[in-house]
Amino acid sequence: TNPLKIMNFPWFVVLPLVLYSVIVPLAIIMIHSWIIVAFLVFSSLLFWFPLPFLKHTEECLPTKTVRHISHRGGAGERIENTIAAFRNCLAEGSQFLEMDVRLTRDGKVVVHHDATVSRVCKSDVKISECDYTDLPPISDTVEWTTYTNETTVHKKADEKIPLLSEVFEVEEFQNIPLSIDVKDGTQAAVEAVEAVIRQYNREELTVWGGFGDVCDLCWKKNPNIPLMISVPRAFFYYVMHWLCLLPFCPMREKIWMLPLMSVFFKSATWRRLSPGLRVLVLVVNWLFVSPHFWWHLQRRGIKVVFWVLNDEEDFDLVKSYGVDGILTDHPKRLTTWLKRNEATPAGRLGKVSALAHAHLPPLALGIMSISYWYWATPL
Repeated sequence: TNPLKIMNFPWFVVLPLVLYSVIVPLAIIMIHSWIIVAFLVFSSLLFWFPLPFLKHTEECLPTKTVRHISHRGGAGERIENTIAAFRNCLAEGSQFLEMDVRLTRDGKVVVHHDATVSRVCKSDVKISECDYTDLPPISDTVEWTTYTNETTVHKKADEKIPLLSEVFEVEEFQNIPLSIDVKDGTQAAVEAVEAVIRQYNREELTVWGGFGDVCDLCWKKNPNIPLMISVPRAFFYYVMHWLCLLPFCPMREKIWMLPLMSVFFKSATWRRLSPGLRVLVLVVNWLFVSPHFWWHLQRRGIKVVFWVLNDEEDFDLVKSYGVDGILTDHPKRLTTWLKRNEATPAGRLGKVSALAHAHLPPLALGIMSISYWYWATPL
């Protein structure tokens, strides 16, 4: 059972609303200052109408372009991160390629996810300890298992793990936007990837980033290449949101690409958690699943995409959130669903309810604060 079915929209609005309507108004009563009330109302207005100089005015990626993104080229249908996989996902309707890259010992940028090649080759050699010419060939068959234990076996179509430059040189990929996850969190790896992107004039068609400090390294190396969100920065923005400071925060990222909690709820890991940890995860989900927060990001020109979604239940869920796109292991499955679920005029997957558009934390604070002010102030 997906816990999100019993925690739909009202829950993740009511919880913060209750907290703010009790704690903050009491603080305002003690301070007796209209400055805080005015700030909260101003914050609400800026949430609806972002400051022009804090918006991404240039169109980084058209909304329709990020609707259908194939994870590692559609790992559920072909051997992941191979040219054959990228060709297949485009043939199945994908509009955007997503891949992982690593650096070999001799400085070559290869398209691969893990530190070792054991996922697709009959070897456990580390990529960073091997020259590109010495990498083993791809196995004749490769098994792929999703988080829901859905297993498929793929036959080899490519002989070797590809170079990033080889992907860029394929004619049908040259005008296709793509996302690069830099798995080696080193300055050398970021510099090597950036050099390949510039060599093939892909700065406007590429989004890049990664975990840890990789996004910071990418931004410092070349701020002209669109940047994806990192987990630490996402957490920071959520904190700013609940403190009513988000409308005043500059945001360098142009695409919000993070996992959706509903994916975790279907995994074997979730079933193994203790009741206490489950409650903690649900509380975190209440705080972080915020359609009105994502709506504000979209108002500022940031695309909102979630991964890795592989079934129609999850597709329907993010459609109700009004996000821009979905990243999937099964491009054919997502294409079939998209044909039955036309996008809104803006090109997004769906339209969130009107109530979710309100900047509820500061809006509620402003209304409740004024009420408490009149209640507590002697006539």
